Amino acid sequence: MSDIWVFAYGSNMDLHDLKSWLSERPEFADSQILECEIGTLSNYELVWNYYSKTRRAGAANVQPKQGRSLPGLVLKVNETCLAGIDKKEGHPNYYDRGNNQVSAILADGRKISCWLYVARPEHTKEVIVPPSAKYLNLLINAAKRYSFPAWYLGELQSTPVQETDED
Repeated sequence: MSDIWVFAYGSNMDLHDLKSWLSERPEFADSQILECEIGTLSNYELVWNYYSKTRRAGAANVQPKQGRSLPGLVLKVNETCLAGIDKKEGHPNYYDRGNNQVSAILADGRKISCWLYVARPEHTKEVIVPPSAKYLNLLINAAKRYSFPAWYLGELQSTPVQETDED
């Protein structure tokens, strides 16, 4: 079996949050994150055009954007963990990883083929859907923890938020 890599850019960058979600579900108890690398997707950007019914606010999404780059984590996972992330992301109905992997560039320059979850167009909005402060803080804390570029941290910190019951 070949290695399974996933590009994480939203709440899945908070490995405690991801592991907690997986451990609460017996079918994913054997999930393993085998490696965690800092990586970048070229020609993609973070967008806030997806409304999460679970979070009752916006959730991160990505879209192609020439000339932009998107920092994130590249996670090497086992098959059980991939199935768990599929479930968490609502694959293939809400977020879809499609049939083709994307190429992430790791901090050491290596290129890794990985799965990328993108919100399905029928579930996206034409307007910005602000996240909750709690959700956005998962991303901001990960950006700080993994020393993402200052410009990216600044973009996250300037993202408008909406108040929800979870804040």
